[in-house]
Amino acid sequence: MTEHESGDRVTLEPGVPCRRCEHCKRGDYHLCEEVTFMATPPDDGAFAEYVAWPADFAYTLPETVSTRAGALCEPLSVGIHAARRGSVGVGDSVLISGGGPIGLLAMEAVRAAGATEVVLSDVVEAKLALAAERGADRTIDVREENLSEAVAEHTDGRGVDVVIEASGAPRAIASTVDAVRRGGTVVLIGLPGDGEVPIDTLAVIDDEIDVHGSFRYKNTYGAAVDLLAEGAVDVEGIIDFETSLEGIETAFRRARDPENVKGMLSIGEH
Repeated sequence: MTEHESGDRVTLEPGVPCRRCEHCKRGDYHLCEEVTFMATPPDDGAFAEYVAWPADFAYTLPETVSTRAGALCEPLSVGIHAARRGSVGVGDSVLISGGGPIGLLAMEAVRAAGATEVVLSDVVEAKLALAAERGADRTIDVREENLSEAVAEHTDGRGVDVVIEASGAPRAIASTVDAVRRGGTVVLIGLPGDGEVPIDTLAVIDDEIDVHGSFRYKNTYGAAVDLLAEGAVDVEGIIDFETSLEGIETAFRRARDPENVKGMLSIGEH
């Protein structure tokens, strides 16, 4: 049985777990080692005429939510999961390192969770400008400013409650412990090219900083759809361009431009 009918507009959660391992059974299905994750080798993606997917990983979109927005439930879910990992709450200050799609939608997620002060850092001027347009209280160009000093200045020397690192840049990862307050929380999303990045362990111990990894997401799609339906988050505002499937090669080339945040491929009607 399924609650879906032919012709329904849905968004697909791209990871399907085995449902049998200890991770699945305790509710951490995103940690399943046998997960089939769309477009992650060796699993195919959705550049096909038909894709079969389990109905319980398909979420109906309300009429008020476009399929363009629905397609962005995936990066929004990464942000929601990171906000939960960081226990972001009402009145918190948050630094988001990285102004790509994950960083910008993490900014939406922490705002929805109650954060009242959001700082975003990056090295691309266009992304910093977009973050400011989307409501960042402070943007930091780390090519020109020292991140921890700029955060200290903005927070009167206190540091932020939570740092969400979404760039994967080794220097940015290392700087997280300098930007967070004593007793604060660091959440790592961005994947560095080299798996080992030096970090000030004494600062983690002396300042009792909680450091969390954040891997994909679990049980976030329902929340993502609800936030979109309520107009509580803006996801379509990060889209730089949209093209048909026939323009896929050009789209991938454009996506490599660091000034572009997000490109979309449209297949059929919206």
